[in-house]
Amino acid sequence: MGIPPPKTLREARLCPWWPQYKKAAKIEYDGHLKAGTWKLVPKTQVPPGRNILRGKWVFDDKRDESGKIIKFKARFVAMGFT
Repeated sequence: MGIPPPKTLREARLCPWWPQYKKAAKIEYDGHLKAGTWKLVPKTQVPPGRNILRGKWVFDDKRDESGKIIKFKARFVAMGFT
């Protein structure tokens, strides 16, 4: 049913629906900042002996019964195994 959701940020940027995924990613990012769940710290400011927890973007969409996209979703997830 159409193009599958992108698997990486690079794929999302090349996708014809990048503006909608970008908007969904901004909503996710702003939500994390507002909730105080994390903050972006430059590598130069990480104390010695501390690990940086990496993350990645996951994109998806919600479709109706006929396969038409009704919502674009983006989530930033921690890669906890690192």
